[in-house]
Amino acid sequence: WFRWAAMFTFLSGLLLLGYILHMRLSLGITLGALMGTLMMLNVWLIIWPNQ
Repeated sequence: WFRWAAMFTFLSGLLLLGYILHMRLSLGITLGALMGTLMMLNVWLIIWPNQ
């Protein structure tokens, strides 16, 4: 359950990021979203498969 809840949170964040990029509000939130995306991919593709 936790893994799919994390994916739902990630996809919700992508929707919010698309809205923010469309409105061109802030570079800081874009960089934060990019870092969060990289961390999520690290967990899904590297850490969990190797456990």
